[in-house]
Amino acid sequence: MDPDSKKGTHGNPLGIVDEGKLFRHLFETSPNTIVLLDEKGIVRACNAWTEYITGYTRDEIVGKVFLNLPFLTKDTLSLLAVKYQELRASKSGQIDRPVDVQVRKKDGSLKWLQLMGSTIEIDGRSMMQVIGTSIEAHKKLALLLEQENKALKAVDELRKQFVMDATHELKTPLTSLDGAIQMLDENYSALDADTIKKLISLIRRGAFRLKELIERLLDFSRIEAGRLSLKLSNEDLAMIINDAVKSVSFFLSQRHHRITVGMLPKLQVNIDKSRIEEVIVNFITNAIKNTPPGGTIDVDAIHDQDSVTVTVKDSGIGLTGEEIGKLFTKFGKIDRGALNADINVPGSGLGLYISKEIINQHGGKIWAESEGRMKGSKFSFTLPLTRTG
Repeated sequence: MDPDSKKGTHGNPLGIVDEGKLFRHLFETSPNTIVLLDEKGIVRACNAWTEYITGYTRDEIVGKVFLNLPFLTKDTLSLLAVKYQELRASKSGQIDRPVDVQVRKKDGSLKWLQLMGSTIEIDGRSMMQVIGTSIEAHKKLALLLEQENKALKAVDELRKQFVMDATHELKTPLTSLDGAIQMLDENYSALDADTIKKLISLIRRGAFRLKELIERLLDFSRIEAGRLSLKLSNEDLAMIINDAVKSVSFFLSQRHHRITVGMLPKLQVNIDKSRIEEVIVNFITNAIKNTPPGGTIDVDAIHDQDSVTVTVKDSGIGLTGEEIGKLFTKFGKIDRGALNADINVPGSGLGLYISKEIINQHGGKIWAESEGRMKGSKFSFTLPLTRTG
């Protein structure tokens, strides 16, 4: 048989592969960065993907000692120097496990690569082959998960603190109620009218705090479950504000505050009456608690054609910028126990968070302002206005 009959159309024996061309093809089309180093650590070749990933041309890479490559960061250099020595000393001819490094592209941006090194023979020369796989998406996901985990841990710590605070909040008024009721039950006939009046006042305060806390715990659970709903109707906002002030009159008298309500026009708004009154009561209650006895509290409402703004301003201890940042957040209780001021600070830390949710569901906005410590504070919210009367 003619030996030439075994050749293909191009004269290449069937089944024989040009390994040099195959290697070059794989080298250039690989979706990974490939860098070849000689025994002195000098770059002898790199592929097109290395140029793409780093932004540098081969002329800027080939011929340089790898530790002088412009795209290697300081941390990456330190790590690769160690891995280079490990590879040279390795009996297996490869790095035992991949390493994650960052490279700085020519435009200054950073990219994550996972590098794997091995020793290969090319034309009788021992070379070190370093292959880099992009792990940018993986690192971004890992960073996102890490941030989410930190956020969840922070929320969990707040939740634990909230449970402790709520337990204390429930226990304190219950203890007062139990003690006052027991004293009335066992000694009523022997008590004078003034003492009985004080005990009844103590019971009222305890009942008010219990009712407030339980309502907020229930509202919080509804918000978390997405079940806080509104029952909208056309209401007179001025009447709601006046009712809110009346509902806290006992608390006001206990703290000897003076409250003024601006001349409120009849303002018709499409709202959930009980929920908006809850927000206003919360604003006033906070003002009462955070204002030393004998302070002033001003309640007002102004409107334009589209909306009405309700404000509660006090002469209390005020807010710092950091404290304002914590307001309206879940478990955003502000610790003021260290302040040398006669204020009534206990609270669940849920009132403003619930208030924000209520106002948001009404399509309004809510915020707080203060010029600083001991300069009072001002809490406001807006509501869309249906019509004026």
